[in-house]
Amino acid sequence: MMFNKIMNRLTPLRLVVVCGVLAVLIIVAYFITSRPAVVAIHDADTPLAASYPVNVSDALTDYTTLTEGEALTVRITADAVEDLYGYQFQLEYNDKLLSIDGIRSLLDDMPTIFKKDFDGYVLVGATMTGDTPGYSASDVPLCELELSARSIGELSNIKLSKVNVVSSELEYTEDVTGWAYEIITNINH
Repeated sequence: MMFNKIMNRLTPLRLVVVCGVLAVLIIVAYFITSRPAVVAIHDADTPLAASYPVNVSDALTDYTTLTEGEALTVRITADAVEDLYGYQFQLEYNDKLLSIDGIRSLLDDMPTIFKKDFDGYVLVGATMTGDTPGYSASDVPLCELELSARSIGELSNIKLSKVNVVSSELEYTEDVTGWAYEIITNINH
């Protein structure tokens, strides 16, 4: 019955978009499961020295130089989500300076999370599974990416882009606004 309801709401274009998104999720999940698991390095008991919202670029001026091995966390947040069943985004970063050591979902309702590395950015996605309503809330922490410095360098060029979401009714929306990132670091310069 639910299947018939969904099929009646799908136009040919929506069906193609939904199938495309599902194909990408399946392909990325295959590549991730065929590689060894990545373990996040974040220790929740370790106090974080500083937290810098992305919109306050001046806050990073005294903390932009990283030394080899220094760790930082990039937390992805949304102002509000309505009926969120899945999402994907790109996080651009200097992959010569930083490596992504792990990711984790901050939503218990959305435990399936994956990443696929590309030159200069990472594609991150997460989804619910099964017949369940989407997640709705305001001021939502969605996920965290754990990064570490490969060498000495300047922290710059981090950019969140191409945020796409899908609802529990399989409605796909591209280039969603209201999402941001926050850099959390232990740097004590």
